[in-house]
Amino acid sequence: MHLRYYSPSYNPRKHEKIISLLKAIEDRYSIRWEEVVVNSEEWYLKPIQLTEEEVYEYHLKPVSKLIRENSEILRSLGVKVLIETVTKKFKSISGHIYVAGTIAVVHEKVVWAGIWDEAVDFLKRLLSEGPQLLEVLKT
Repeated sequence: MHLRYYSPSYNPRKHEKIISLLKAIEDRYSIRWEEVVVNSEEWYLKPIQLTEEEVYEYHLKPVSKLIRENSEILRSLGVKVLIETVTKKFKSISGHIYVAGTIAVVHEKVVWAGIWDEAVDFLKRLLSEGPQLLEVLKT
């Protein structure tokens, strides 16, 4: 299992916090992470690899049930995550898709994904508890 960061977050400070947590998790537990750039910001100049719409349609939507089930597991362990469908979590009422700032747990496919504060809370908990937090997730 590894972590994937769909970057950058819309907020530069939150982006730096996420990168810092990912590096700390990798240093402490050797949990690998990758960055997939999905958004451009004037302060972040890496080229876009996938659009937010592509991530939503091909990485998240097909595993919506699994993401929700794993959110329920994490919530039962006290992790501050939203228990929502992928549509509710990543798509606004007006239909705009928001994926930048998402952290995903990947085991061949995405098994859990959280956005913004939820992502940061998950990473903090993973840093304090270690790989056993990932081991409880359904794949």
